[in-house]
Amino acid sequence: MIKLIATTAFALALAAPTSAQEGLVTTPSKYSVAETIDRLESAVKSAREVQIFARIDYQAMAATQGGKIRPSQLLIFGRGGQLPQLLPNKPIVAIDLPPRALSGKTKTARCG
Repeated sequence: MIKLIATTAFALALAAPTSAQEGLVTTPSKYSVAETIDRLESAVKSAREVQIFARIDYQAMAATQGGKIRPSQLLIFGRGGQLPQLLPNKPIVAIDLPPRALSGKTKTARCG
């Protein structure tokens, strides 16, 4: 399962979408935004040679600037070992690396 998550996320990163919606895969979660990212982060950390680069809480970031938005968090992770094989032949793929996952509540779909 962990290998599937990491492999799927890596494959999705190679798709190089041309717009915010094109190439995007969305999956409803029965967990809250934070727990969804917690669970993904745990799975990524247990995968071999995969590391977490950043976790961004957009709601908390907006709050520091006096804003109020729906809960959303971004997890950025990856395996640097794949870059030497990918970039020489298709350097444009770097725009979609490292892989990332966004969890958030929207008007039509939500976590939790």
